[in-house]
Amino acid sequence: MYHSPTNDILIFATDLWLLAQNNCWKPYLIVIIEPFPTLFWYHEPGAAEDIEDNLIQLGTAAMKTENLRKKQAGYKIRLLKWMQEIRQLCTDNAPRSMVQNALKELEKQFDKVQFLQDELEEGLSLDDLKKEIDEFRTLEQEILEIRSIAEDFIEEMTDGKKAEIVKNGSDVNASVRLPRHELPKFHGDVLEFTAFWEQFEDCIHTRRDISDSAKFSYLRSSLSGSGFAVINGLSLTAANYLAAIEILKNRFGRKDVVIQNHIRKLLEVEPCVKTFAENLQVLHDELNLHVRALGALGKDLNSSRITAAEILMELFKLKLPITICKKWEEEVFTDEAKSSDLDLFFSFLLKWVWIEQSVVKTQTLGQPRLTKAMKTTATAESVTTTTALKAKIEPRLNSCVVCNGEHTIFQCDQFLRATPAERWSLCSKRGLCFHCLYKGHLENRCPRRKPCGEAGCSL
Repeated sequence: MYHSPTNDILIFATDLWLLAQNNCWKPYLIVIIEPFPTLFWYHEPGAAEDIEDNLIQLGTAAMKTENLRKKQAGYKIRLLKWMQEIRQLCTDNAPRSMVQNALKELEKQFDKVQFLQDELEEGLSLDDLKKEIDEFRTLEQEILEIRSIAEDFIEEMTDGKKAEIVKNGSDVNASVRLPRHELPKFHGDVLEFTAFWEQFEDCIHTRRDISDSAKFSYLRSSLSGSGFAVINGLSLTAANYLAAIEILKNRFGRKDVVIQNHIRKLLEVEPCVKTFAENLQVLHDELNLHVRALGALGKDLNSSRITAAEILMELFKLKLPITICKKWEEEVFTDEAKSSDLDLFFSFLLKWVWIEQSVVKTQTLGQPRLTKAMKTTATAESVTTTTALKAKIEPRLNSCVVCNGEHTIFQCDQFLRATPAERWSLCSKRGLCFHCLYKGHLENRCPRRKPCGEAGCSL
């Protein structure tokens, strides 16, 4: 134990020894530790530079340790997330490849954590080092446990000890390996939804060994286009899985909408204009496809199950403006029987006739009414103005727009003697079409322009 010169501050030998061990002590250097942050230095002459270097090294080491801890904490968070992911995949009987890929990511994150741990331990004191090693040992044991779970799962899947599909909770012979197949895809076509849902229902929806959150993940991965857009706002939770199915069925699985789309496809089939076998085959396949599909939906065209009203309704909707067609769909959305009711359709159409007439009458109210004299004056002004405008923009039949001679531009000596560049300038100044040499339109809208008959020419 060392007494300071003032005899009121004590330094224990153990503290001095610790400072010497951490390379913070020099000969004749004494650090006085007291309740107040005051440092007293005793050293030989010329040792001040060494003292300053030691203080800088001490601060740099502390900062490096703090940075290493922060960086390692981020990697540990990622590591724990991958551990949870692997445990969930094994619980849900996910495909073997998914577990293998997750295990590889876990190994990458653990390597990064271990590298930082080695750097961190180099700058710690003995007491801190022991505590740090114990904490890291706990993490290593958790990693070993999750590795064992994943490796056992992969081995069982490889050896065929687990059945790939357990339908309706029944046991399947574990020695039988069922064929694997890709999940169906749906891009938003109404006519493809029924087939998609039947496949997805058999592969994923009816399995009881998969959680609803995992089923929802499979469902999202099977959708694209407008099919994905309708459920994109739902978060990936078990509670939203059944809600997503209901949304998809209401949007794409309504039977009346599917029937309407098949009828419309039949009405929109392109006519076959050539008698080649290939063209006739395409026509046959397209017609037969939609007819058979309608039969499967209970609308056999060879019986009275599909009515003329259903076919005519689709034909009538093709003739409507898009805004009125949307209003009609809103009208029949809640009742499938109304969608082919011709009387209801004609009543709906007549109602919109009255609405449009009422709107037009409302717009004309408040406008000044013209007297007979005002109408006569307006008509005369209109005729005069139109005649003058026509005379202004249309040249005389045999008047040259270049020299104002009594001939057409095609017979004008001045125009014919001009070079191509001069002709271009004359046409540009007088607002002539570069193709037909008449006024009133541009070259790209010339009504007299015809494609060149020469092969390979784009003019």
